[in-house]
Amino acid sequence: MAGASVKVAVRVRPFNARETSHQAKCVIQMQGNTTCKRGLVGVLKCVGSHRGA
Repeated sequence: MAGASVKVAVRVRPFNARETSHQAKCVIQMQGNTTCKRGLVGVLKCVGSHRGA
């Protein structure tokens, strides 16, 4: 698949009361146009960026 591209949409919603009471941690974070994810050990890994619409 030469020249193929993949678009991924990520929607992050606020925690609900149950998640807040269980001290849930957010695993997705945006840094500019780059999406980063937090692993089980708490390490933040940036997994890519997009060039815009």
